[in-house]
Amino acid sequence: MDTLNPSFFSLEAIDSLRKAKNGDVIGPVASTQGYALYRLIDVLSNGEKFVRASHILVNDEGDDEKNLAEANRIYQELLNGADFEEMAKLHSNDPGSGQRGGDLGWFGKGAMVKEFEDACFNAKIGEIQPPLKTTFGYHIIEVMNQFSGVFIVEKIVNAVKQS
Repeated sequence: MDTLNPSFFSLEAIDSLRKAKNGDVIGPVASTQGYALYRLIDVLSNGEKFVRASHILVNDEGDDEKNLAEANRIYQELLNGADFEEMAKLHSNDPGSGQRGGDLGWFGKGAMVKEFEDACFNAKIGEIQPPLKTTFGYHIIEVMNQFSGVFIVEKIVNAVKQS
C-alpha cells in the first residue's frame, strides 16, 4: 500500500481517483513508470493543499514594459471570452506547459516560486488572475482545481518500453 499525494498521479488518474469510492479499481491509466492500475483504499484529509493550475508566461517582448503590455493584452482577451488553453498554446513562452495549453498539473507548496505559489493557493477556482511578475516574466494564472489530502492506494505498474 502507498500513501500518495495528487502530484504523483497523471491527470487522468487523479480525476478518476477523486470520483472513486473506497475499493474501486482505476485504470489502466498512464503513469510516469508506464501504465498503472490503482485500487483506492481511502482518502485522508491531512491538511496539505494541492492545486491544479494553468498559466501563460510572457517574457519575450524585449523589455519589462513591453512584456507587461503584452500580458495585459492577453489578459483582456481572456476576460472577453478567449479560450485559456488556446491562448496558452499561441502565446505562452513556457516551453513545457505552453504546448499543453498552459497546464502545470497538480502541485503542492514549495514546488513553484513564492509569488506564483501564493497566487495559486489564494486564487478562486476558475478565476483568471491578472498578470503577476516573477523572475521568469509575467504569468496569467487560472487555478482549475484544489484538493487537500492524500490517497491510500494499492497499485500495479506495468512498465512499457519501446521495442
